[in-house]
Amino acid sequence: MRSKRSRALPKRYVNELPQPPPAADVRSNPAPDPEPAAAPNLEAADPPANPAPTWYRTDANVHGVYKVYPQRPTHDPDNAATIDDLCQSSGLLTAEKPPLTTPALPTFFPFLNQTVAWLMSWFYRSPQLSLATLDSLVNNVILRPGFQKNDLRDFCAVTEQHRIDNSPEDPPGEPPNGWSRGSVKLKIPPPKDLTHLGPVDVEVSGILHRPLLDVLREAFEGPAFENYHTTPFSYRWDPNHDPANPDVILYGEIYYSHKMQKLHSQLPKPPQQTPQPYTETIIAAYMFWSDATCLATFGNASLWPLYTFFGNVSKYLRGKPTARAGYHQAYFPKVNCFRRFYLIKA
Repeated sequence: MRSKRSRALPKRYVNELPQPPPAADVRSNPAPDPEPAAAPNLEAADPPANPAPTWYRTDANVHGVYKVYPQRPTHDPDNAATIDDLCQSSGLLTAEKPPLTTPALPTFFPFLNQTVAWLMSWFYRSPQLSLATLDSLVNNVILRPGFQKNDLRDFCAVTEQHRIDNSPEDPPGEPPNGWSRGSVKLKIPPPKDLTHLGPVDVEVSGILHRPLLDVLREAFEGPAFENYHTTPFSYRWDPNHDPANPDVILYGEIYYSHKMQKLHSQLPKPPQQTPQPYTETIIAAYMFWSDATCLATFGNASLWPLYTFFGNVSKYLRGKPTARAGYHQAYFPKVNCFRRFYLIKA
């Protein structure tokens, strides 16, 4: 006789899908209704203190995790969080997000046009060909879709090769898109055998850098802003749903750290009475990383860039190269051996 007792699935076979953080009910930031103007007070009055925060709590998810904001937020990326943002599995049917678009950059420098650049690129990828062979293949390459015959008029392979050899490493003029060149003085300690000379000042020039405000504007005005947390909050866990026991405070991201909440409380509060919508003040958590980067799998060509990230984005998203959460801030030039500066000083 078959037993009628219900059998539960063993716990080791229970695979619960990850749950996104509880989303907040965001609002726009219209100004409150103005009150009637009161009679002016001619007596000196103390400046009004910052109003106490109006705490806003979200609903808890299935795991008992919820968020507490000092005010109702105006933007919460967790509203658009999907299962694809939390885990990756071949058994999940999810639609891929379109990649972030980046502005197109010219690819034909230092050549005169794109057509000549295509031709010379094909030549350098075929090391067994000669310059004469390259000249003889112009008629065949010119038939490629996108090539213009007028661009190849008076073409000479030797001339184009000399153009590469004689071209400067950097494009002429000032760098585009807010980039500028600068210099910095470094105080270098002497080697062990030249300690009597003392430290020497070395000026390093040719440093490419961007203003911090330009990077901030690019990040917060671009498509990646949808993943930015603009209002810090307290992340809490109520496992037993018992009001008598204090909840557990969770840590893991910058935007719900105690430091961010403290800095947010020091921001100027929006005006209480104004007929115009106010501009919200938020905190941008700058994060900088720098390391040498190899440019090829062979040779010693390398760069030393400085990248800017923002702690307003989840660390799991910042670690994805496809998220494009990093921004180019500066490029450090390679400095020659410092010993020669001491030899000159000696």
